Amino acid sequence: MAIINGFAGAALNKDETVSAVVVDPGQTPAPEIVTAAELLAERGTFVRGYRGPAANVRDVSRMIEHFPYDLLIIATHCGDAPGYRWTHEFRDAEGRTRQFVVDIALGIAQSEDDPDVVQLTRFERFHSLDGVLWNDPEKAEKVVVGSALVEYMRQAHETQELKPISKETINRVLGSAALRMYDNNLIALPTAALANYRTPIIFNNACVSWHELSKRFMFANAKAYIGTLWPVTGVEAEDVLLRTIGKHFGKPLAHALWSAQREAYQDEFRHSYIMTGVYPQWLRGSRSDGPQEVLKSLAEGLRVWRDRLSKVDDGDEQRLRSLRSICRFFEFEYRQMRKRWPTKKP
Repeated sequence: MAIINGFAGAALNKDETVSAVVVDPGQTPAPEIVTAAELLAERGTFVRGYRGPAANVRDVSRMIEHFPYDLLIIATHCGDAPGYRWTHEFRDAEGRTRQFVVDIALGIAQSEDDPDVVQLTRFERFHSLDGVLWNDPEKAEKVVVGSALVEYMRQAHETQELKPISKETINRVLGSAALRMYDNNLIALPTAALANYRTPIIFNNACVSWHELSKRFMFANAKAYIGTLWPVTGVEAEDVLLRTIGKHFGKPLAHALWSAQREAYQDEFRHSYIMTGVYPQWLRGSRSDGPQEVLKSLAEGLRVWRDRLSKVDDGDEQRLRSLRSICRFFEFEYRQMRKRWPTKKP
């Protein structure tokens, strides 16, 4: 799908950057964010900003999935979060007693309805099965997985009857790749398509932001993802981003990134940034009416999610609560956009 999205955007000439979002929680110096927004606006792109307290886990995570954008730029800390190691014992479908250990990291967001309620995003990494590490290259020779994984998922997540026999805290949950927002860690695990079913480009200007997050964002329908392989300084983060969307804007994206790094690093063998996605795609300016395009997309999104809400059984309270929250997001965004950028047609 990522390959198709990349080629389709170029073939159908749908690579205008009509709408962009910039995120700066203030957790690291990011002067490039303001300059990037100005550069994009000069080329006709409608730019939405989440800065400081507005860049909180709840609002940014909701925006990532549902606000219509063609380009997302994030500037913050990224790294594996601390968490918990839970040990479970259960019987698999063959009646064998199994011991399954998982590492868990949590993303915490404030509920929009109740200040005493939080919303959790749970990231799990399989650690070991029957004493054999899950990432052991010789795992298949040391342990028979059989139905253990399926049975664990059924008992722990579907029926929720499986409880851990021991818990401990750990300093790092490998692969959690948490993005530090203003209030807490954002564990980016998009469950719906990104950007209200657009196929955006993601430029994650955070440290060590490529390894895990490139897979998650591409799986969720991004057509390109740019991130870093290791920690970067504020100077190089600013230099590479602004050269990519400034001097080299309009070149094929991979070429623009390559040129930006060649100039930023010169003879230093330290090209920190890597792009996932096909070559023939571009960041281009826009001649479209950005606010009106966003309004149309929000109206369509609201229609789709209201339709889904109408088909949910009244007894499924958790699903109803989730869909009502999404509908409220679209209603609020549409109302605010209409207030600031009025249109003749409702």
